[in-house]
Amino acid sequence: MRLVGLLQMWAWARAVYEKPDEDAVVRTVTWMQVVVNTVYYGLEGPVYLAGKGVLKGWSEEKKARWWRVASMCFGGHVGLEIVRLARTWQLRQEKTRALEKEGEGEKEAGDGVRLTKEERVRALREDERKWMTSAQINAAFAPLCVHWSIPGGFVSDTWYGLLGSWAASLYIRDAWRNSA
Repeated sequence: MRLVGLLQMWAWARAVYEKPDEDAVVRTVTWMQVVVNTVYYGLEGPVYLAGKGVLKGWSEEKKARWWRVASMCFGGHVGLEIVRLARTWQLRQEKTRALEKEGEGEKEAGDGVRLTKEERVRALREDERKWMTSAQINAAFAPLCVHWSIPGGFVSDTWYGLLGSWAASLYIRDAWRNSA
């Protein structure tokens, strides 16, 4: 099942290639995330298998080193996601100001779709909800990534459980909302 992550990376990279973001900062950060996540999956899969005894001959030091580097890659993704979130917040603020200035009526939203001002406001609110969910998930993962990247870590089991549960509950809440 761990190898499924590599297939998801391929699908993500293909989607980013086929429909790149209009903003250069977001586009660059997204490509950097694709790269760092691909490295993460390339490291995490083998070390996981070595830890389960499927891959033989791995010393405990080698496994620990690979886990740390994989965790640093995941931390890189989280850091890049924070940069992406900051930029998308900035872009959304610009859209909100522009929307407040314009009058009623329909406007092209892309792909030939015309939306009323009310529909555009609703879409911005949905974007803001998704942004907030992603920001909270990354806020939970950030200290865990640092913890996993340092030998011995620094987060207590209680905080580890709380932060992990917080991120997981946000994922589940978002998945539940999207399935309705």
